[in-house]
Amino acid sequence: MEEWTELADRVQRTLLPIADGTSTSDFLSLTWEGHHATAIHNADGALQGLRFAAESCQASVDAYAMALSFRPRSPPWIAWISAGQSLKLRAVSGVTKATLMVRLMRRAVLAEYVAAYMILSR
Repeated sequence: MEEWTELADRVQRTLLPIADGTSTSDFLSLTWEGHHATAIHNADGALQGLRFAAESCQASVDAYAMALSFRPRSPPWIAWISAGQSLKLRAVSGVTKATLMVRLMRRAVLAEYVAAYMILSR
């Protein structure tokens, strides 16, 4: 659903000004603003992913430390080890999300650069 909202916003920012007779320079600046907003949004997503990964990693370390306070193979030890593994997987998921968001941000920054170049070269 969020993707459709983004698509509708992008169409509104790019195609509607042309239909309304907006000048080309206004259109280019709207295009740049759209790419800039996308880059900022993706950077925020990357930071959220990294924060999530850092929190999960620290919680995983804490869970493993708790497991050391119990006898190996005892039920509490198994529970803490299991929790640590689960938290480790959450940390990996956060890093994966951050990586994806950085790749999306890189595309948006490149498109932003191209739009800025077109504005400045007029």
